[in-house]
Amino acid sequence: MTQNNLIDFKKIDSQTPEVVVMDLRSEQETRKALQALQERKMVVLKLNRLSYDKAQRVVDWMAGGTHAIDGHTVWIGEQTFMFVPSSIQIAAPKTTIHPVSPRLSRRSVAGENSHSSPQSQKLEA
Repeated sequence: MTQNNLIDFKKIDSQTPEVVVMDLRSEQETRKALQALQERKMVVLKLNRLSYDKAQRVVDWMAGGTHAIDGHTVWIGEQTFMFVPSSIQIAAPKTTIHPVSPRLSRRSVAGENSHSSPQSQKLEA
């Protein structure tokens, strides 16, 4: 008996890894990012166009989806995150890989304290 909703993970794992880069303008675009992650693609999200609360919500949603497939959340830079499925190996300093959803610093959100130094624009652990 064949079911149409089954995913052949062997086929997905053997494919060349793909990277989807998105510059989100709204929370609703998160669905496309989650779908790409479900298809075992790496997703890079730039969140600098979102308010602090919306950006944090997107990070939480994506980190939850990443955790569900045993993947990793990687902080790349100010308001930029990479969500990596378990089928893809990454090499990054341990301090940038988050097993759960990282917290955004309010100072790193566009339009809020834009004159702060780069050192103050980091994630809160």
